[in-house]
Amino acid sequence: MGKICLRVHSILSLQTFITDLCYITTFKSASKAGTVKGIVLIEVHMEKYKFITEFELRSSPKVLFPYISTPSGLEQWFAEKVMVLPDHRFDFQWDGDSHIARQTGLRINKAVRFDFENTSDDNLDNNHLELKLEVSELTQTTFLRVIDYSSNRDQDELASLWEGFIDNLREIVGS
Repeated sequence: MGKICLRVHSILSLQTFITDLCYITTFKSASKAGTVKGIVLIEVHMEKYKFITEFELRSSPKVLFPYISTPSGLEQWFAEKVMVLPDHRFDFQWDGDSHIARQTGLRINKAVRFDFENTSDDNLDNNHLELKLEVSELTQTTFLRVIDYSSNRDQDELASLWEGFIDNLREIVGS
């Protein structure tokens, strides 16, 4: 739950701001009763969205795993720069911005999970990313399952973003 304090100059600016929010739980006005101008306190509950997609990759989990679990592998296709920090933490950098994540899951040649720090008000509902390598028993084809849990709710944008990442990965591994 976050709080936003905003000075409102007209009903239109307030309506525009409110329509841009996902979900409003509380609305309090510090202005005189009957007026819209003044200071408005809005508590916002930003809902998270779990985006799940799979990509077929023509490579074995043993070859792919270093690309999804190590800083040097992730730098080749996923982030501009990845640095290891103490306590199983990684510093992912995109467009010069630093995003700290703790590696909370690691299964050799199978999966990795990163929980991004400070992406929720109470630190209980942080963004996370899970990358899982799965092999079809029927076809022996390797799939990379992506679970991207964040406040980004634009499915088309997320699909395009991940298709770009996976195109980079395929180019590197020759898939």
